Amino acid sequence: MLICAGGATEGVPWRALDAVPPGGGIGDAMRFLTEPSAIRASVMSATRWVELVIRAVQEAVEPNPWKNATDEEIAGMILEKTSERRQNQ
Repeated sequence: MLICAGGATEGVPWRALDAVPPGGGIGDAMRFLTEPSAIRASVMSATRWVELVIRAVQEAVEPNPWKNATDEEIAGMILEKTSERRQNQ
């Protein structure tokens, strides 16, 4: 589960907070889900975040086995590690 490090409610997937902010309710979720521009903005924000994470991995200091890896390889590694962590919880 991805958690927003920037102050999002602990344990709440950060993309869920786009739909239902802290203190919000079902009305917020319905507005979000029926507003294409809100969904688009959320997807664009998530995409930018993923791009930043991948760049951070590629630009990490040496020794860095992922320095020359493709975006897809890094994303696959992150998904694999996330899956392993979930299985061990």
